[in-house]
Amino acid sequence: MTSQSNAPGSADEPDHPVRRVVEAYYATVADLGSTPESLAALLADDVRITEHPNLITPAAAAVTRRRR
Repeated sequence: MTSQSNAPGSADEPDHPVRRVVEAYYATVADLGSTPESLAALLADDVRITEHPNLITPAAAAVTRRRR
């Protein structure tokens, strides 16, 4: 089986814009001292986050930037 993960332009390249945003997102949510503004800076204006049922949010949730 061959992998194309290192193909030119793939998100595996360290300077790929998608990779940079994903890594910044993970760093922000992992930092318990981060601010809501630092997370908001990484999200599109029309983002919709869906949280499936779990132990913390048993009824599930869907939020946008306007409704938190």
